[in-house]
Amino acid sequence: MKLYILRHGQTDMNDQKRIQGTIDAELSEVGFQQAREIREILLENHIEFDKVYSSPLRRARYTCETVTGLAPGEYEVDDRLQELCFGAVQGIGYDDLPPEQRAFFRDPANYVPDPAGETFDEMFARIDSFFEDMKRVGGAEDRILVATHGAVIHGMLLMLENKDLKDFWDVDVHNCDVLVFELRDGRFHVTDEKYEVPHRIVFDYLGGER
Repeated sequence: MKLYILRHGQTDMNDQKRIQGTIDAELSEVGFQQAREIREILLENHIEFDKVYSSPLRRARYTCETVTGLAPGEYEVDDRLQELCFGAVQGIGYDDLPPEQRAFFRDPANYVPDPAGETFDEMFARIDSFFEDMKRVGGAEDRILVATHGAVIHGMLLMLENKDLKDFWDVDVHNCDVLVFELRDGRFHVTDEKYEVPHRIVFDYLGGER
C-alpha cells in the first residue's frame, strides 16, 4: 500500500504570510493552477487512486477535487487530517505573532500553543490514529490519496522518521507537493518518490519567499 500525501494549493493567506490553522480559507487562483498542474503530473505518471481522503477544510477539499476529478461525497472527509489549530492567533501575520507562538516556525521544540490552540502531541495522536486506520482499510496494492496541510505533513514525517521536534522543518513541503509513504512490515515508511509542480511559490517561513 502507498499513501500519496498531498499538500493543498496556495491560498491568499499563504501569500500574505498569515497563519491559517483551521481558518477555512479558499484556494487562490495560483492554488487552483498548482492543483491542475499536479493532476497532469500524476496522470503522466499513470497514478490512479483506489481511495481518497481529505481534510474537511476547503483548501484541501478543493485541491483534492481538482486533482482527482471527484465531486463532494465521492471521497472521504476525515477531521484528523485538518491543519493544526493555532487558537486565537489564527489570521495573524507571522512576524506579528507573540514570541511563544512564533517559535512554531523558528524553534518548534519550544513552541507554546495559544490557550485555545492544539499541542503537537494532540496533532500526533490524530495522525497516528489515521495511519492505524489506513493499515486496516487499505489493500496491499492500494494507492490512497490523502489531501492535508503543511504542519500535518511535517508531523507525519517527524513521526515516521523518529526525529526530534527541533527537526520539524527539516524537509521542504510546498503547496501541492505530493510525498509518498509505503506500508512495509506493518509500518509506513517515507520513500524517495515525490511529485512537485513547476508553478510553485517556495516559501520561507522565517520571512518571505526564496
